[in-house]
Amino acid sequence: MKNIELGCGPLSRWKNWKSEAKKLRDELYIIYLSIGDPRVSKFTKILAALIILYALSPIDLIPDFIPVLGMVDDLIILPAAIALLLKSIPEEVISDCRKKVERKVEIGWKKWLGALLILTVWALIIVAILIKLMRQAS
Repeated sequence: MKNIELGCGPLSRWKNWKSEAKKLRDELYIIYLSIGDPRVSKFTKILAALIILYALSPIDLIPDFIPVLGMVDDLIILPAAIALLLKSIPEEVISDCRKKVERKVEIGWKKWLGALLILTVWALIIVAILIKLMRQAS
């Protein structure tokens, strides 16, 4: 039986992707928690909300069916936006939020509220487009 070397190869890459995905999820959660903190500026809170909405949204800037470019927003744009936003949040806020994430503080119904907010925004956009199309047709 062969020894599996974890330092290289597909298994290592899979563990890397998995840990990076967890890190990204935790950073999004930190951003979410920072929105409720009074030490964070209103502008940063607005940017945080927009980044969270985009991260959870099924609609991408560049559709995933476009080869290579379709994954750019998922692999480059979103992590870069998160990293820049984290730099604008005070370090003590990030530290406090990171402790909450590490303790796995559950937000209960609030996570469903976020999903409902995203669905509502997209529903309003679709309704507005349909109304405009119906007015143009008549």
